[in-house]
Amino acid sequence: MVKLPGCVVAAGRALVLVPALLLALAGSPSEVAGGELAAGTARSAPIDRALRQRIAPNPGATVSVLIQRSTDDAAIDAVRAVGGTVRRQLRTARVLAARVPAGAIPALAGEPGVLRVSYDAPVLMQGTTDWNDRPLASVYPDVVGAPTLWLAPRPILGTGVTVAILDSGLSEHPDYLDANPPGRRGGGRRILERVAIAGGEGRDPDDEVGHGTYVAGIVAGRGWLGGDGRTGEARPRYSGVAPGAELIGVKVSDRAGVSRLSDVMAGIEWTVDNKDRYGIRILNLSLSSSVAESYRTSLLDAAVEFAWFRGIVVVVAAGNGGPGSTRYPPGNDPYAIVVGATDDGRTSSTDDDQLAWFSAFGTTQDGHARPDLVAPGRRVVSTLASRNSALARAYPDRVMSGKYIRLSGTSAAAPVVSGAAALLLEARPGLTPDQVKWLLMRTARPVAGAGTGAGYPQVAAAARYEGPVGRSNRDLVPSLYLQRAYAARGGAAFAENGWDTVDWSEVGWDPVAWTENGWDSTSWEENGWDVTAWTARGAAVQGD
Repeated sequence: MVKLPGCVVAAGRALVLVPALLLALAGSPSEVAGGELAAGTARSAPIDRALRQRIAPNPGATVSVLIQRSTDDAAIDAVRAVGGTVRRQLRTARVLAARVPAGAIPALAGEPGVLRVSYDAPVLMQGTTDWNDRPLASVYPDVVGAPTLWLAPRPILGTGVTVAILDSGLSEHPDYLDANPPGRRGGGRRILERVAIAGGEGRDPDDEVGHGTYVAGIVAGRGWLGGDGRTGEARPRYSGVAPGAELIGVKVSDRAGVSRLSDVMAGIEWTVDNKDRYGIRILNLSLSSSVAESYRTSLLDAAVEFAWFRGIVVVVAAGNGGPGSTRYPPGNDPYAIVVGATDDGRTSSTDDDQLAWFSAFGTTQDGHARPDLVAPGRRVVSTLASRNSALARAYPDRVMSGKYIRLSGTSAAAPVVSGAAALLLEARPGLTPDQVKWLLMRTARPVAGAGTGAGYPQVAAAARYEGPVGRSNRDLVPSLYLQRAYAARGGAAFAENGWDTVDWSEVGWDPVAWTENGWDSTSWEENGWDVTAWTARGAAVQGD
């Protein structure tokens, strides 16, 4: 279950306020029951530890599960035969999301073709207390060098680059109009599409929570309603980084901000399937799993890597768990651009900037240092979905001018870098995701202190870089779910040249014996359900 920050969410029957900005989602912890298991044998599939922990005290409960299988044969019928219901089918690794009686799970695990049964789990979100600071007009576009490109002889605003915001939805806002402010002729709409992947209740793509609308404004808001923006000047007060970019809103939560891992994966699938139709070059994921798992076995990380290999730059929030909390997908995936948050120290100068206390940093369970880059993440002002949105009702003192809201978190830092990537792709449209990441890191300005990666991206310097453009992510091993397609099509050279001929059906475990994948090196026990970092921040366990 994904619970959006700052919103009122039902935990069992009680309402809980969670005052963190970071959107979190539940992944599946990894533990193989019974040791080595070759695909296609008659033995039962492994049932992940988190799922077994969930069902043990209440075998009569109904539980949300993810069933991975080698074939589609009879999978839906098997769920229905035990009294379960199917929520959705995912092409990623042939996953079936369902709600089933807990007592029927062992039988489902023994069905022919079933490879793994895991928990489509609820969220553990860290609470925070120090968010209510004095307002500061947004300076984050300056921090990454965006105005230099805005004011160039040929202005670069991200025009023609589409950014997909996979989040709580996207509400209309005057800041998403194009080159003319509200009320003037020619102010066209830059939202190309809004789609609801999850939520039921009519599947409304509007953002009742407010998180997705806030994130989108940091990427591409015009700032028309903020101070001098009403006069149409070039520097409205609350402009996003790429104020000419186009937007796609992919809603993966319901009206309460609740979602599940399967919804987020479905949103990534939709984005990849529609990337050519809408010109999607960037996917922003201001979200984090609450369950630690190696990127090599995480279903979420597999979907992220598939999008990356299909030519989409994936920018993700590092997480709000502080030092040592880099074990959570997708912020632990080495392919994506992982972004931490800095604190501006309540000054417009960047000389005193430092890593925000909540920003995740450290080394993942697979040995990769995170984050890659940092961006401003304290007291960031951006677009407000509505005064009735959950964030506005939770934090009325942070609503500004009735159209903006001031919040903090790595969820705010990630879209700063998504906006920078949009400017870079307008300036140099032929770049691959690996080249975008390489350029942004190569030309970044260091930020003092641990956990700041390469530092602040300098997008003007990246756009004007004159040397040979390198490629990031060299010598990396992709998710085990992608191994077969990766190896069969030429390994690293294939990843560099694109996966346009590969579809979701080639992602999965079934052709490979479990014993061939070296589970000992993947360390299933190490990647289990360790929530210490979350509970230390005041985590609240939400009901199913």
